Amino acid sequence: MENTNVNQPVVEKKSSHKVLWGVLCLIVPFLLFVLTLSAYAIVAFISQQSAVEPTDTIQKVQMGLGIFGMVDFLAFIVGIPVGIVLLVKSKKS
Repeated sequence: MENTNVNQPVVEKKSSHKVLWGVLCLIVPFLLFVLTLSAYAIVAFISQQSAVEPTDTIQKVQMGLGIFGMVDFLAFIVGIPVGIVLLVKSKKS
């Protein structure tokens, strides 16, 4: 009987970790994608409002943000199914 009481909190802790990771897998890629798009829009707006042509630095920042946005989008594609699986598995446990 004592071993059952010891194992029960471990199962609850494991289930809560699955819920936490499931929610993070659903929310974090979306937030990073929105922040990346916002940063790209701000940089593009600033570069267009300046009187001179965009410098190499601005173009490199835009390219970096574009690549980061692609990586975020891939994380979004992977994060949605993984988050759903983790949330469903946590309810079964």
